[in-house]
Formats: sequence, C-alpha cells, structure tokens
Amino acid sequence: MQTKKLSVQNAIIDAAAEEFFKYGFRGASMRRMAKNAGTGIGNFYNYFKGKNEIFAYIVSEQYAKTQIIISRTVSEKPEIDFNSIRDIRLFCQEFRHWLMRAEPLFNRKMFLLLARSEGTPFQSVKDEIVTGLTQIFTSFFDFRKNAEIVPPSLFFEHIINNLIQIAENQYKSAHVRQIAFNHFYSSCLGYILCSINI
Repeated sequence: MQTKKLSVQNAIIDAAAEEFFKYGFRGASMRRMAKNAGTGIGNFYNYFKGKNEIFAYIVSEQYAKTQIIISRTVSEKPEIDFNSIRDIRLFCQEFRHWLMRAEPLFNRKMFLLLARSEGTPFQSVKDEIVTGLTQIFTSFFDFRKNAEIVPPSLFFEHIINNLIQIAENQYKSAHVRQIAFNHFYSSCLGYILCSINI
C-alpha cells in the first residue's frame, strides 16, 4: 500500500472538481480523475472510496456554510429596517452591506452544488436555496400585492439559473465570485425596488 501524500490528495481533489464541473456527478469518471491527477486508479482508491466520497469531500463544507448563513439570516432580524428607508441611495448602500454576508457563497464549490450534484445527497440544494431566499426576502421586505411582479420564488429560481450560467461561462476566471455577487446584488436590488414602495 502506498503512503498517502498531501500533494497527491490535492491533485486528486483538483482533478475531481474539474471533472465534476465538466461532466456533472453522474457523467464523471474516476479513471479520468486519476489520470488528470497524475496517478493510477488503484492509488486513487487509497485516498477516496468512490465518486460519492470525493464529491462530498469537495462540497460538504460549502453546503454546511450555506445552511448556516440561510438559517441564521432567516432567524435574525436585520440591523436596519429596510421598509423605513425612503432614500434610494441609502437603501442601495444598506442593502449591499447587508447582502455582503452571503458573499462567501459565491464560489466554484457552490456552483458544483447547484449545477452538478444530481445523483448525490446534495441534489436538492438548489431548491433549498430558492426556498431560503424566498423566506428571507419576504420576511425582510414589504412586497406589494402586485399582479405584475413575479413571485419571489420564481424570481430566485431565475436568479439561481443565471448564476449557474455565469459560473459556467466564468468558471476559470479569478473574478467569478465578484461577477456572480454583483449580478445577484443588482438583480435583487432591481426586483426589490420594483416590488416595494420607497
């Protein structure tokens, strides 16, 4: 049995993340992962028992972080009452500041959870996030009963799909996190300003 080396493990993890990005969980090949990591399939099994284990290893921390941020935000009151702000510039500043707590969610691992996890225990993450965002925004913002406004759940489903598209197009970019966050911020801000009275 070969001795485990951190450099080999990291190479396997990097190759696996790339494989999952390209092919999704179901289409990913452990042989390709091993080859792209510069090791053999036998040595691969010294580090991970299979696709389920390595996918979970890559995304579990991100999943836990996402759950914490959403549940914490749902349960706490915001530091500022957005419904009492009547100055649009101040509203935009305060909203961006409040939304920054979610910035750690905008990364490559989150993309794997949202778009490449079908066939894993994480495949419901997209629905969980849409539900969580809908709960947060409907409790924090006083949406008008307006037939012309898209329901929050449909809006957030659309936004998540847009973020997936951004991640697919910008996956290798060092700025993917900032690009995704800015899109999320501007889309949510536009939706809120169209939906509430300021």
